[in-house]
Amino acid sequence: MFTFFSGGSNRQNPMLITLLSLILGIFLIRYPGMSGSLFCFALAASALTYAAIRLVRYQRSKKQGLYSPFDQYVGIFLLVVGLIILFFPRLILSFLPFTLGTLLFFAGFSKLPFAIDAFQMRSPARIPFLLSTLIPIILGAIILINPFGVTRLVIRFFGLSLVVNAVLEITAAFFNQNNRF
Repeated sequence: MFTFFSGGSNRQNPMLITLLSLILGIFLIRYPGMSGSLFCFALAASALTYAAIRLVRYQRSKKQGLYSPFDQYVGIFLLVVGLIILFFPRLILSFLPFTLGTLLFFAGFSKLPFAIDAFQMRSPARIPFLLSTLIPIILGAIILINPFGVTRLVIRFFGLSLVVNAVLEITAAFFNQNNRF
């Protein structure tokens, strides 16, 4: 999953990312309601912090005689977005399944070349590579079929896919490590 976010195979420490993925997946499975709330709180805090930065930048530039309406507009927009997320987290959580389904779907497709390479090279890790590619694609497609109304289930599915993906990556790394010697 994190291969999609970290730029492919150029990861600095793939085992650390895999272990973090495993821990996050377990947390999402165990506490789906709290995970959604924490997600919304973090998103709101980020938007409000960035809004404050933009509005302070606007005020400073205004005092210096520079007119920067872009900072003002972005600051106000992010302030409104942050407040909406803070006061209406269920609204944001209703879009979360669609977002997570899309991310899972594309994360699986981003790993497709690695799975194909593993089969072409007849790697002993080809089955774990294939599964770590197909499972996110399948789960993403299932979620995208009915994205609304399944928020907790989607968070658990997302967590489960992270756990399964991490276990498969650890298995693949184990097979590749044993193959090198």
